[in-house]
Amino acid sequence: DYSHLADPQVWIHGAVQIFFSLGIGYGCIISFGSFGKKSANFVRDASGVALTNCGTSILAGCVVFPVLGFLAAELHETDPCIAGDSLESLKSIGLSGTGLAFVAFPIAISQMPGSFFFAILFFFMMLILGIDSQFAYIEAVATVLCDAGVGDRLPRWALSGLICLVSYLIGILFVTNAGVYFLELFDNYISIYVMFAVGALECIGLMWTRRGQTWEHFQSLCLENTGLHLGWIWKASWGYICPTLCVLLVVVSITPPFAKADVMDARSSKPFPEGAGCVAQCFEEQPEKRSQEAVSQWEEEVKESKYYKELVQLPATKKISPSPKDWKCEKSGDTQNLWLNLSDGYIGGGRRHWDGSGGSNGALEHFEEEKAKANFFPLVVKLGTITPDGADVYSYAPDEDNLVKDPLLAQHLEHWGIDVMKMEKTDKTLAEMQVDLNLNYDWSRICESGDKPLVRVRGPGLVGLKNLGQSCYMNSSVQLLLGLPEVKQRYMDADFKIRKSAPSDLQNDLIGQVAKLADGLNGSRYAPPLKEGEDEEDPKHVIAPQMFRTLIGRGHHEFSSSRQQDAAEFVQYFLEQLTRAERSALGSRLSGDRPSTSMFSFSVEERLQESTGSRRVKYSRVQQNMLGIPVKLEDADNLEEVLAFKASKEKDESDAKKLKTEGVEEPKPLIQLSKCLARLAAPEEGIQFRGTSASKTLGAFGKRWI
Repeated sequence: DYSHLADPQVWIHGAVQIFFSLGIGYGCIISFGSFGKKSANFVRDASGVALTNCGTSILAGCVVFPVLGFLAAELHETDPCIAGDSLESLKSIGLSGTGLAFVAFPIAISQMPGSFFFAILFFFMMLILGIDSQFAYIEAVATVLCDAGVGDRLPRWALSGLICLVSYLIGILFVTNAGVYFLELFDNYISIYVMFAVGALECIGLMWTRRGQTWEHFQSLCLENTGLHLGWIWKASWGYICPTLCVLLVVVSITPPFAKADVMDARSSKPFPEGAGCVAQCFEEQPEKRSQEAVSQWEEEVKESKYYKELVQLPATKKISPSPKDWKCEKSGDTQNLWLNLSDGYIGGGRRHWDGSGGSNGALEHFEEEKAKANFFPLVVKLGTITPDGADVYSYAPDEDNLVKDPLLAQHLEHWGIDVMKMEKTDKTLAEMQVDLNLNYDWSRICESGDKPLVRVRGPGLVGLKNLGQSCYMNSSVQLLLGLPEVKQRYMDADFKIRKSAPSDLQNDLIGQVAKLADGLNGSRYAPPLKEGEDEEDPKHVIAPQMFRTLIGRGHHEFSSSRQQDAAEFVQYFLEQLTRAERSALGSRLSGDRPSTSMFSFSVEERLQESTGSRRVKYSRVQQNMLGIPVKLEDADNLEEVLAFKASKEKDESDAKKLKTEGVEEPKPLIQLSKCLARLAAPEEGIQFRGTSASKTLGAFGKRWI
């Protein structure tokens, strides 16, 4: 795709690579060159080094990009959100920068024939490259110190050792919890801006200092020692072309719209607490990083809105201030959780939750009021989440009613006077608010006895599973299945017999993972006696089934993602995978001779009988392991109460002055299971059978567990 050549960032990154790999501006090549003979052909040597370096880069590109393309195609099979024909999405999962060397290539090498041998070669090469780079940098510093007379009192080896020690102490900064941020800081601001500037200054110092006498002296030395005359080509290159290009690279690297000086978004990041030392903060675990990881676990896929292209925007009779101090709900006066309607510039409060918490509902009510006037203004953006990277955009359209993407958001906001490049994040996103709710909410409030404190219990069979982010469908299903007596008898593995007999690595053995989960849920390891004031979130008492989730979801389009899934579909899929895994384990690793899924197998008998004529009958049976039962509102014991409340609520909505249902809890339909089963087995009339009308009756015959 040659269109990328028009992107300035491509050229900036290419220049950075050349500067870094050749050591331009670092002093390494000059230091090594100082050890050569004065009569050596330095033009030939420099050209040879440059050509060899560029040839190596081309060869590396022929290796790197096929590997990345292969990984993109492979990952696309398991996660469709990763594009199989583009490398951009690989950056979002860490397969760039240092992740390229320590994540991407190890993955590729592990799938090669003789992977163990090539893995040793690869990491040995990485070690040699690191040591080689250290030789160059240490020698550059040592040469400068010796030439300046600083190192005259020390032997060369002692000076080099001292430089290594100081470098080692500085390098400790990069292995702290904040090390990756300092690495990015050094990489962005030293390898990019500084090196371009140093390259320009080197050329200027050679060509233009002392009114050109430095260049003339350098010319005479070259002619005297090598016999080479540096003509006008070198003067034009070093005097005009190179410094101009270096200065241009510096300018383009920090100037919008090509790039920005704040490449790490330092202005929008959270500052260090007052009184806390910078270095001390580096050694602490970053709370913001943990928050971002939690948000990524709970985030769902956000789709583009179908309305953003044709979005109506009224003439901008007012401009929205970029300052959060000037924002307030135009209906209630609230200053928190505010949403801007992109069509008419109305600022309203966020949604009011079912329990009365949340916003003032101003933004939603405004949308409904305008809709009643035949105006359709569906898209709103949350003020306080607007940054150059985007913002929370919500669609009130009935067919979307969810978070959406607006690819033209910057243009729509500019209409109201908001420059996204100047905005900073001052409020939580919906995903962050959802994480706070999931982590801090008092879930006893949703119980029928929410006004009473819950009694803490703990013991074998009373151990829960940690939600790994949209994994409640998996947790609830697995916890139920592994709590059945027959499953516990088969998979309880207190003596580690099942896990020790795994034919491969335990993380890739489904039988071993199920045994580990069953033992954890039903054993005493995670269920010691309760103690007063004990932390319930203590990892010693919590099971986080990350290995199991990774294994069971591997190769599946949906269950390998972090999106919420249907529990019934997962149970069916899990039982299928378990049946396959048990085929070779029954009678050896596991007791019994029948798969665990046989416990749930039952027959559904269908009886068809002609309604007229000879009233012939046909029976058929189908094996199933899941019974779907009909649940109808008309079977509710309190049907009259439920219908009366709904009628009263509909009347309230049409007459806003009288709110009889406000503050009244909606009655829950009480439907007996026996009525659902009776409806399942009841004859169904009007079925077409052999060209005539017939009745159908279903019946289930099976095992203990349905």
